[in-house]
Amino acid sequence: GHIIVLTADSADNTAVNTAKSLSSDGITTSVLGMATKVGAPLLSDDRNGKVEISRLDSKSLQALADAGQGQFQMFTADDS
Repeated sequence: GHIIVLTADSADNTAVNTAKSLSSDGITTSVLGMATKVGAPLLSDDRNGKVEISRLDSKSLQALADAGQGQFQMFTADDS
């Protein structure tokens, strides 16, 4: 099997450890980063109207893909 994670954030230790565990069962985990390192404003999840900056942590997402024996790619809108 294969899991594809779409994210605009980072991966924590729990996610990395889970990907590693799934990998030992033959399930790969790949990651598609959907944001930029510079970041962009978005409304917070708690609906209080607060604007937060979402920044992509490519180092932690690469670690997640590595742990899951998958690939890490950045989403681009320019055919590259």
